Amino acid sequence: MVAWSSIGLAAAGFLAASLVFELTYADKFDKKIMVRICVCNDRLRRRLRSAMITFSLNVFPGGSPFVVHALDIERNSILVRALIIATGSLLLATAPLMGFVHAFFPASICPVAQYARGGEGMGKDRSKRGWKLFKFFLRHPFAVEGEGLGNGAGLAMYSAAESLSYPDGMFDKFHDMFHDKIWQDALFARHKAPRAKILSVWRDGKEERRSGEKEDGGNGKIQWIWKPVYATMGLGIDRCKVGDKPPSNAVYMLVEQIIPSFHPCAEWFRISTLWRHEDSGPRLGYCWRTFNQTTDTRVQTDIIGGHAVLVKGGPRPFIGTHQDYGEDESDPSAHGFYDAGNNKWVDAGKYTEALLQAYDLALSMHRELGKELPNVGWDVMVRDTGPVFLEFNINNGFLVSDHGVEMCERMLGFYEDEYDKRVDPAATRRAEAEYCASLKAASNGHTNGHANGHANGHTNGHSNGHGHGYTNGAEKVAKMATEVKPHVRPQ
Repeated sequence: MVAWSSIGLAAAGFLAASLVFELTYADKFDKKIMVRICVCNDRLRRRLRSAMITFSLNVFPGGSPFVVHALDIERNSILVRALIIATGSLLLATAPLMGFVHAFFPASICPVAQYARGGEGMGKDRSKRGWKLFKFFLRHPFAVEGEGLGNGAGLAMYSAAESLSYPDGMFDKFHDMFHDKIWQDALFARHKAPRAKILSVWRDGKEERRSGEKEDGGNGKIQWIWKPVYATMGLGIDRCKVGDKPPSNAVYMLVEQIIPSFHPCAEWFRISTLWRHEDSGPRLGYCWRTFNQTTDTRVQTDIIGGHAVLVKGGPRPFIGTHQDYGEDESDPSAHGFYDAGNNKWVDAGKYTEALLQAYDLALSMHRELGKELPNVGWDVMVRDTGPVFLEFNINNGFLVSDHGVEMCERMLGFYEDEYDKRVDPAATRRAEAEYCASLKAASNGHTNGHANGHANGHTNGHSNGHGHGYTNGAEKVAKMATEVKPHVRPQ
């Protein structure tokens, strides 16, 4: 009994020390994100906080797609904030330990299986990369398991800063763009971007509308899949069988399964477009190729990551250049799909024309979405007839395991710079002041109620000291975390 008590005290002490360390050592961008999530209380940020809970409940093992749009759910604001603060504190407290596991443990140990997929130093100098990764995770604790529990370390939390900076006055447009596959299909149609056919839409297990009949020519050439309208990360996608109904009562669409022409199993590309606030239009951020092995029969692939794509005649990407991988751009053979894990090039000649067309279409569609979104990820498959757009993603992910630490720092620098340019400092300060005032009012209310039931001398001394310290502490943290100072990240 004594031994278990000692272990518990030691664990609690370790977590407390880790939390204090991270609050001190973590990068200012991490603190700005946490404060913005908890403090800002306009309609979009309230709905986004609730959506964080909705996403968490649905993407855990055994989860299911959303029955309604994630931004149509608004939960109790106080409880949601309390849960986010508690979860964020737990992430900070465990970040040093989990960061160490991600940086040094073998790839076979769950949940760091994606660590060995590629990136700087893999298979050549693991120890050097390990220490650099560990320091990176200490400075950026939200990168640990940042793509979702079990999906690997990544920068999705930092990319999501674009949702925190998006104007509340444009809520309706953001609502349409945020994981609504039907709205996305209409965007593709407006830009004449090739896309999968949607046969019908189902809600609560009943067909809501149909756009045609299954045109398979009687020989099964066209295959159909059930795809949730409001889901993400490949959740809920399933093959359609004869006479089948959707897997659940969520909103589903029966959509054509796109079969790649040049790979025997599932294969797709994530194209990122980036838009600096001061620029007149977006540019190519990066492009990955990810695919299943021949023994993997899933409809979808892993969510992100894989080979870097550097095709001949293509625009220079922001991340994943020849220089990033120590490759010679003038070498004719140094183009195609770069397998960083094995330090080799895979020929992409059959894909080049389709990918160049996809780049142009993605840039055109990003212009319609607007510069309020600095970062958009486009999911594309390639057939011999050209590219086919599947969907696009706000809060685009970025796997740490597939990139060098310097590349991750450069990507983080973009996220932070564009966040700072788009957030109205005056509005942020007003939100902080209102939140701190509500904390003070709540603290005073608790204090006064407590004081009425006890001796005035003892209660006033205790409550005034406690309430004043708590409120001033919150004000100090908010001010510290949201100050914007010039900084230079490693390049």
